[in-house]
Amino acid sequence: MSRLGLRSVRSGLVALLVITSASAIAQPITGTEAERAIHTAQALSAQIGAFHRGPGIWTGRTPPPPRYCRTMSGGEYAVKNLARIANKALLYRQTDLVLRLESAGAQLSDELDAEEVINDEAGMTYSEYPCPAATSAFAARAMLLAPIDRRIASCHERANALRVSFAARREVMQHCLHLPGRQFTQSEPTSTLSKQPTLFQ
Repeated sequence: MSRLGLRSVRSGLVALLVITSASAIAQPITGTEAERAIHTAQALSAQIGAFHRGPGIWTGRTPPPPRYCRTMSGGEYAVKNLARIANKALLYRQTDLVLRLESAGAQLSDELDAEEVINDEAGMTYSEYPCPAATSAFAARAMLLAPIDRRIASCHERANALRVSFAARREVMQHCLHLPGRQFTQSEPTSTLSKQPTLFQ
């Protein structure tokens, strides 16, 4: 399956998760539940970021590290969990909590998008997203690590400034992180939101 096809499947899963029935919304989000989700997201952001920066980077000259698939899958699950909690908190007007969840989700999804773009530019294939084929090693990844990592901070700020919805942010990051000259088939979202907490959809 292509990367865009995989992303469409993933977006569909996120959309399903944020459609919550009224009967399931019984009480406001507790601080404990939110703190646990934020802490998990922050830990996974650091672990995923370490795949493309720092002394323990995965260059692609070997197959993926044993923890790679588990960590990336955990990151995707954590993003969906943050989306669920943030939407519920927003319905209860827990504005400060929504902003903290949104910030943690943005940081984690940006690191996930960086990995996805690096692997996409390197021409990697997937046995099941987000896990590259376990028997493959792609040396092209090594040449892409530094150039794409250097773009993350500015792309992060660009996405923040646009104030687009959470799902649209991932498209912004995808466009921004791809190196110049890269052909991308979807147009970049434009800002449509005011300076209010955004629904994670």
